[in-house]
Amino acid sequence: MYIDNFVYGGGPLEIFFKPLANAYMNNPDDVITATKFSDFMYRVFCPIVFFGLLYFACRHVLYTLGKKTGDEDGWMAFVPVARAIYLCKLAGMPIALFLLLSKTIVALFCILLWFTLLNVSALITAILIAIYIIAFVVVRIMTHMKLLARFGFNPFIAFLPFGVELAVEAVMAYSNYEDRTQRDVMTTVDGKELKNQIMNDVKQIMQSNGGSSSAPSGRAVQGGTISRSPDGRIIGVSGKYVGVTFDIQNGEQFKFGRSADKSNIVFDSTDADISREHCIVRYANGIYQVTDISTNGTYLDDGTPISRGSTVNVAPGRIILLGKQKKNSFRLG
Repeated sequence: MYIDNFVYGGGPLEIFFKPLANAYMNNPDDVITATKFSDFMYRVFCPIVFFGLLYFACRHVLYTLGKKTGDEDGWMAFVPVARAIYLCKLAGMPIALFLLLSKTIVALFCILLWFTLLNVSALITAILIAIYIIAFVVVRIMTHMKLLARFGFNPFIAFLPFGVELAVEAVMAYSNYEDRTQRDVMTTVDGKELKNQIMNDVKQIMQSNGGSSSAPSGRAVQGGTISRSPDGRIIGVSGKYVGVTFDIQNGEQFKFGRSADKSNIVFDSTDADISREHCIVRYANGIYQVTDISTNGTYLDDGTPISRGSTVNVAPGRIILLGKQKKNSFRLG
């Protein structure tokens, strides 16, 4: 009766234990084999399944957070070592720190130190391993602090036990919390402060001309002259849109990127040099304002990079280049 209730009561264990139970009832002397197999299941198979599911859950949280930031390299979250690189990207940490962030590399390095230097000095070996482990803990905490802050959470949550921190990051991933980097960029472009800045620039132009409409209009900005034409243009110089002209109305903004849903000027989904949401160009009263929101960078024609999340004024006639390879470029005006 006990065996019947245990085996035929349903559940995932039935598929493994039912054949053994049948074998035992047909041949009670074979109970030793059945006991050994069941012991193997509980001691080996079940822990493997448990930790496998835990591994997937932790990685899926990171994968989902990456999706929220617009990153397309989500596969890295599931691959050892690559996961550490991916975490550095999302947290805005130097990529080289993955050497201190990957548990796989830390374990291999400690084993290498142990077998290499143990014969020389056990004390030195222990000290080096301790220093490396401390560096791993410090870098891990710093990285998770930056990731938590990116979504508006208290960064000191990174000091809490692993289970609590994972639960908080799961809330970040699967709830409506937004990437503050993206949100702050859009606020900068669309906010009242930017509008006031544009109006102040226009007033300065008028004052510099003495209020006379017949005087030559314009003022120098980053090596060029601002036109007071009500409309502007964005002209493709190289890459996918070479020779194509986009008319941009006064007060309008264009977003460049691979996301067909969120971008006005859309690039191929396979173009890894362009982010899903790469940059924003706004035109108002002769002023082009470029905001970088990419992972691969936006550059001016003199090679100057535009810092991620910042907005710069660009004079008509200047060229912006998208991505590290700079194969897609556009002239403003």
